Amino acid sequence: MMFSDARGGIYIHGNNEINVPDYDPNQIFSAEESEIKTKLIDALVNCYRTGVLVNIRRHIAVSKVSDYSEKCIFEWNNEQVSLAEAEIIVKTTSAVYFFKTSLIYNVFRHNYKPDSCLVTILIDQFG
Repeated sequence: MMFSDARGGIYIHGNNEINVPDYDPNQIFSAEESEIKTKLIDALVNCYRTGVLVNIRRHIAVSKVSDYSEKCIFEWNNEQVSLAEAEIIVKTTSAVYFFKTSLIYNVFRHNYKPDSCLVTILIDQFG
């Protein structure tokens, strides 16, 4: 399993600094971190449903891992979650974060572990 590497960093948009987390293919949740992963998925789904989405498209998001693509549809807390292709913006008092909805599916399906600062912010704000 390989995720595509994506360079993160801080980008300027108008007067805002926007943090785009690095997408490190080697970062995955360990078995001991399953509780954190569960809290993060809860927070991500809540963020998706109540947060700020931009560039929303009318089709289901697709996760691309190695040469394999799959639609971002999964069962969570006895509900089916179908993720539209979009980007999510999370604002805090100190930063603005930006990521694609497929991140939610990659955490759920492939145990992908985002940047620890983003994990903490999401759980605190949406958990």
